[in-house]
Amino acid sequence: MTGSGGPAGGPEDDRRVAALRARRDLLSYIAATRRARRQRAFALLSGALSAVVLAVSGGGWLLAGCLNASLRRVNAGTAPAPAGAPLNILVAGVDVRAGLTRRQQALLHVGHVISHNSDTIMVVHVFASRRRAEVISLPRDSWVRVPGFGMNKINAAIGLGGPRLLVRTVADATGLTINDFVLVNFLGFVRVIDALGGVNICLPFAVHDAYSGLRLPAGWHHVDGVTALRFARDRHSFATSDLARITDQQQLLASALEQARRSGLLGDPVRLARFLSAVRSAITVDRHLDVLGLAGQLRAIPPGAVTFVTVPLATASYPAPSGQSAVLWDRPAARALFASIRRDLPFTRFRRRPAGPAPAWAARPRSAAQAACRR
Repeated sequence: MTGSGGPAGGPEDDRRVAALRARRDLLSYIAATRRARRQRAFALLSGALSAVVLAVSGGGWLLAGCLNASLRRVNAGTAPAPAGAPLNILVAGVDVRAGLTRRQQALLHVGHVISHNSDTIMVVHVFASRRRAEVISLPRDSWVRVPGFGMNKINAAIGLGGPRLLVRTVADATGLTINDFVLVNFLGFVRVIDALGGVNICLPFAVHDAYSGLRLPAGWHHVDGVTALRFARDRHSFATSDLARITDQQQLLASALEQARRSGLLGDPVRLARFLSAVRSAITVDRHLDVLGLAGQLRAIPPGAVTFVTVPLATASYPAPSGQSAVLWDRPAARALFASIRRDLPFTRFRRRPAGPAPAWAARPRSAAQAACRR
């Protein structure tokens, strides 16, 4: 006998199963529709954000490109490097007070005497691999042949014939091909450091120099452009004067490069545009120099892959026929140094510190501040 509910699998059960299937299909359809809407919304949002990023980035690079084109340019007689070749950039810090008010001259302790000599001369060698760079400092009192003017201090070249003569003088003295040129005056130096957000310096002993205006205790300091310039110009706190100052200038350049890398300046078009806007009126570059391209190449150099050296010296107190005190290069060692650069080889066997007597503080008992600065 069968129960009163009717035989199993009857019409009633079929209708119930059909209703459950319809409900399940409806819920699946609703869920799929919601997922599709979410995916479309996400795709639209991602596309919108990508468009904004591209617009900002593209606009940033466009602005940076425009500012790059608006930099002060000069025909320095350089020879652009072929693609994939090593790059030699001559960087000169010139003793020019253009753009400074009397108040700024007093603040920076630079005086107002008109001068056009170069205080700092460095050749930055970027290896063909773009994975390392080496910086060679040429003492400003180096006694070399200035084309057309005979023997003279190397820093006199720019005053005698402008950037073009300085480039030619450095090229003749070193045997290097100079591919690009950057000229920075006092105001430009201050603006560069301030645009980077300051730099770190380390003093092994307290300095109170009335000539440069530098007054800082021993140890590490994060300084602005004005203080950095005072640090770069201080030559009275050391027994070796200008030669010891080269070490400070190398420290500043290393810190500036590290600050640029750490801040993302070299890869951020907006930051780069802001930087170029701040410094464009106070620096001069060669007509061939592509600042954006150079920033991209420097960005690929790992931290710690920038080495500094000063050209080896035979004497730091050469009595020149003109009555000036100059420095003479150690010619065999200098030739070997520049030959390694021409071959795009590292010069690790050369001393990083300038030749000549050790700085005055080197003979003092080693303090905690000195130990910290030497780490």
